[in-house]
Amino acid sequence: ARRIGSHGDFVNFSFHAIKNFTTGEGGAVAVKDAATAERLKSLSYFGIPQDAYRRASSPRPWSYEVVELGWKYNIMDICAALGLVQLKRLDEFIKRREELCAMYDEAFSAEDRITPLKTTSGAKSSRHLYVVRLKEDSLNVDRDRVLAALRAENIFANLHYTPVYRHPYGAASFGVKPEDYPKCEKAAREIITLPLFPKMTNEDHETVVTAMKRILDYYGK
Repeated sequence: ARRIGSHGDFVNFSFHAIKNFTTGEGGAVAVKDAATAERLKSLSYFGIPQDAYRRASSPRPWSYEVVELGWKYNIMDICAALGLVQLKRLDEFIKRREELCAMYDEAFSAEDRITPLKTTSGAKSSRHLYVVRLKEDSLNVDRDRVLAALRAENIFANLHYTPVYRHPYGAASFGVKPEDYPKCEKAAREIITLPLFPKMTNEDHETVVTAMKRILDYYGK
């Protein structure tokens, strides 16, 4: 088994605040060869091949050239510094996420109105999200009502994700019909993401589990 990012021509990572480690905002791309990496660095800073750090040691540090149209996509130094510290703790963060997910699995093992999503055989999950799937036929309400009830209990459960074709841009761009994807539609109606983060305490975890079970009991058929 290899970590994601160690294979493929391009692998993109998000370092958004809810990810396994964060820089506050931003991301990175892993590539196979140095030439591609250099071009991406250039594109991320207006299309200038040499960044300010490398220009500082050149004979004419004030001089630069834009060789192709680029963007302002470079990560800020302060965010990168935060990310480097977070990266050192990534294994620690994932271990705690695994512990919390195992606790969720155990807590819901006898619950017949939800099903936790399973990890693919032979793969190791980074445990970014903990998603359960409601059995909609066992409840008197839909998923959104369950989410609202959790929010009312100060449990900030969420939804990951709405199908792409359900967004206005996706609907306009791809020309597909929701009825063409019945399995996706059913999953999209049933999934809920429960809170999961490394600093989550066992008491926090128990609060979520208790609230979820109480809501399922209340709305169960």
